[in-house]
Amino acid sequence: MANRACLINADMPGVPPQLHPPGAGSEPSQALRVAEAANRLPLPWLLCFRPEDLLPAVVRLQNGPEQFSTVALNLPCTSVAAARERLQQALPIYVALTGDAALAKSYWRRACEGLNDLPHPWLTMDPIEVLCLNDFDEDARTLAESLGGDASALPDLKWLSGYDDGFAPYGAAAYFDGDPGALDHVARLGNSAALDPGYVRPSPLEGVSRARKEAPPQVAARAPLAANDSAKLHEGLTRGPLSRPGTWLLLGMLAALLLSLLRR
Repeated sequence: MANRACLINADMPGVPPQLHPPGAGSEPSQALRVAEAANRLPLPWLLCFRPEDLLPAVVRLQNGPEQFSTVALNLPCTSVAAARERLQQALPIYVALTGDAALAKSYWRRACEGLNDLPHPWLTMDPIEVLCLNDFDEDARTLAESLGGDASALPDLKWLSGYDDGFAPYGAAAYFDGDPGALDHVARLGNSAALDPGYVRPSPLEGVSRARKEAPPQVAARAPLAANDSAKLHEGLTRGPLSRPGTWLLLGMLAALLLSLLRR
């Protein structure tokens, strides 16, 4: 299962509501998820912020079946206007990363365009699940250090976005609009994902981070099984109670006994 991060557009400055420290003042009352990523923090998100944008946040991590720890970290929040201006000035970072001006510009342009019509004036992010992929404290520090906005931050930007040197990303047109089946080079695809801002239709924030949940959510009704969930169903059948030794033999014996009784 992928560890996800999201970019958040809010009506007030502050960290994501689910990471708001107690007693830290007002928190956003309207927060929308406007971009998503899996297992990485995309380059364009990181280029929107600066060190002076960092604000305190807290998160409760599950370290074992009944073991939890509360961790403090700093997360960025800035105005959409400032984020837009910074991203517009970030083309040299794209070029330095990819080594290809035309390729860099095609991704950079898409990232800039996505910030034009956001409904609220503030921008922040929830990176907690991605920070949990490795050493949480170390990657939290790396996040804070990646926000310099110049080439000195490239090593940190590469680490957090998952960009691997030596593999050219696919062209933006091929990556965003082409045949997904043609994107068959894992490293190139990963580098394209590192440059992908991941914009989605704005949707209300769920209000809780999905990082290392303390308990599974309560489900009121089961949704219909989607076609791409057939593998999960197969896993449930092959790894659930029916896979235990002797279960199928016992069911067969019971069925035979029932059939013999019905024939009498």
